[in-house]
Amino acid sequence: MIRTISYKVKNTILITFLFITMIYGYTSFVHPVFEYSGFKYTENTYKIIESSILFVITLGLINYRKISKFIYAVNMIIFLFMTIPNYILYMFMDTPKVIIYSYFLLHFLIIMISMLKLNFKSYSIKSTQENKILLILSFLLLLPFFIKYGFNLNFNVLLLQDIYEVRATSIEGNNIFTNYFYSWLSRVVLPFLIVYGVIKKKKTFLIIGSFATLYLFLIAAHKSVFFGLLMLLYLNLFQGYYKKIFALFITVMIAFIVGMLVYVLNDNVVVSSMFLRRVFFLPTLLNHYYFDFFADNYLYLSHSIFKSIVHYPYNDVPSHVIGLEYFHTAKMGANNGIISDGFMNFGYIGIVINILIVSLIIKFFQAIKLNEFLFPIVFLFIFSLNSSALLTVLLTHGLFLFLLMSLFFNKKLNLIQKVKK
Repeated sequence: MIRTISYKVKNTILITFLFITMIYGYTSFVHPVFEYSGFKYTENTYKIIESSILFVITLGLINYRKISKFIYAVNMIIFLFMTIPNYILYMFMDTPKVIIYSYFLLHFLIIMISMLKLNFKSYSIKSTQENKILLILSFLLLLPFFIKYGFNLNFNVLLLQDIYEVRATSIEGNNIFTNYFYSWLSRVVLPFLIVYGVIKKKKTFLIIGSFATLYLFLIAAHKSVFFGLLMLLYLNLFQGYYKKIFALFITVMIAFIVGMLVYVLNDNVVVSSMFLRRVFFLPTLLNHYYFDFFADNYLYLSHSIFKSIVHYPYNDVPSHVIGLEYFHTAKMGANNGIISDGFMNFGYIGIVINILIVSLIIKFFQAIKLNEFLFPIVFLFIFSLNSSALLTVLLTHGLFLFLLMSLFFNKKLNLIQKVKK
């Protein structure tokens, strides 16, 4: 009898294929086309072997049979979007060794902390109250946008046209409420509303949440909002963490292949540039630049919460400083992820602090048995951690709000889902 190959084995095969594909993509596309922006290529056999061995060890660690399916899925996403691109850039560029081992440490600590017996008490909203709370909260947070923008919408944005014009207009019209509420709504509150509609089988909530998200996309043209809605709906078509990861990997593989075919056959760089370069390798290159610029020149959060007690030595925010220094334009907004953010602020100890905080947050979601339908939201926040500072993700992007809402709504969502089964 032929045994069916498990999804875990399929995922291992796929991630290995993606690793090889990304090496090809970097050497045949990213480096030759975008060398002017800093993507170098130097063949170093020792570094290629070192990164390849580290890839195998990390993959083996993630597949350790005693870790939970949730922790496995989180690690696989970090591995694909953060770790592997850094391993590959280290192969071909003179990037600091500490970067790749920091990502290995991130995987290691997430797994080790997940095995600790830490209990987090979760709370349950009273029966029938959760729907009212979600609807009222959604309306209150949407109200400043209705007042500010009304329904004068540019539907060309749905065709990915006029993106930058609409975004520029939105930035000019923002106020303190719309600045914070935008991410809180699009990344947390509306996804909760959609998930509630899916689990409860209430199409009204699903429709309201989806159309409200599209409204936010139309008024500010942030592609991540549209992408987030698609991922929330798409990944929840698949039951089980192994299947969700498999579906994600297949999608990424198809995008790689399509992008490279368009480039090879039509000499069109747009698809591969937006996907392979922008999503995977640009945040990796920025890691390198932040380590280079802030070596022995740490900020100690003087640009952020400690600005009143620590002197900030620059005239612009760090992302603009890096953009001007390495890309010759401050407008680039060269944001960094959790590893280089930790290094920029506190050096090597900052890296460890950020990794510990992220590991504990992931442990929290594991401990409260986060509803599987909410996992795509976790994916979006992991995605944010690749290109945003930890404090920014916690406060501005809404991760702290997601922690709070999970604390109060997750238990009820699990109960509803159990009853529906």
